[in-house]
Amino acid sequence: MYGHPKQSQQRPTKPKGSKVKKKWISKCDNAGLIAHITLRVSSKEDWYFDSGCSRHMTGVDKYLEYVKPYVSSYVTFGDGAKGKIIGIGNVIKNGLPRLDNALLVKGLTANLISISQLCDQGMKVNFSKPEC
Repeated sequence: MYGHPKQSQQRPTKPKGSKVKKKWISKCDNAGLIAHITLRVSSKEDWYFDSGCSRHMTGVDKYLEYVKPYVSSYVTFGDGAKGKIIGIGNVIKNGLPRLDNALLVKGLTANLISISQLCDQGMKVNFSKPEC
C-alpha cells in the first residue's frame, strides 16, 4: 500500500497457557425510562410553548381570524408524523399575545406557540422557575 506504513501480516499471539475468561457485561446497568404524564387531561384550549416548533400552530379553526388557504403542504412533528396545513391566520385567544401567521393543521390535538417565531416578531421570551 502506497503512503501507509507496512503492517505485519502476523497476528499477535497470546502467551501459551493463558486462559481468557469471557464475561458478559451489560452495556448499561441503568435504564433510562421516560414517561410523560399530566396532572389533568389536556384540552384543545391549552397552549404550549414549544422551542422545537418553527411556527405557531393549532388544529382549532375558531382560534384564528383572517384565515387564508395555505398551499398544500405538511408539517413534520418530532416523532416523524406529518400533519396537513390547511390554512394560516392570526390567533384570537384571550390571555395570549398577538400571534400572527399561525398555521391551521388538520388533526393537530395541541396548540403550539413557537418560541422562535415570537423572537422573530420582536418579542423577548424569558424563562424562570415559576413562569415564562
